[in-house]
Amino acid sequence: MSEITATQAPVTRKSEISYNRGMGLKSHAQSEGFSADLNAYLKHIINGHGRDDLSGRWLTEITHSARARDYWSKLIKNERAMTTNDIDVLAGTFGMSPFEFVRQARELADGKEVEVPNVAPHPEDYESSEDPGEELPNAAAPKRTPGS
Repeated sequence: MSEITATQAPVTRKSEISYNRGMGLKSHAQSEGFSADLNAYLKHIINGHGRDDLSGRWLTEITHSARARDYWSKLIKNERAMTTNDIDVLAGTFGMSPFEFVRQARELADGKEVEVPNVAPHPEDYESSEDPGEELPNAAAPKRTPGS
C-alpha cells in the first residue's frame, strides 16, 4: 500500500476542473440529480412568466443584479449547480421561503403540477386614477425634503 506524500496531488479529470483566476479550482461538471431539479424549477418559473430566452438578463434585472447575467444563464441551462445562496436569492425574489422553493422543485421533479410564483407586484395590483392629485391608499408617500 502506498501513501500519498505532501508533494503528491490527487488525480482529477481535467475535463471537469479548471483554475479560476485567484479563486481556486472550479467545477465545470453539469449539475445532476437534486441540483438539476432545482435548475429545472427555475426554468419552469421563467417559462411560466412567458420568457423563453436563456440569457439570464431577466433574472439579473428582477434580482437587482444579485448575480451576473452569465451566472444565471448557466443555472438556467443546467451548466452550473445552484448554491444555497442562489436558492435564498431566488426564493426572496419570488416571494417564498427557501424551503418552499426546494419543495416546489421536488414536486415538479416528481411530476406534480406546481404554480408559477409572482415576481413582484404587477400594475394590476395597484389602484390607479386619472386624477394625478387624488390620494390613493397604496400610493407611495411623497419624498420628504429638508424644511418640509
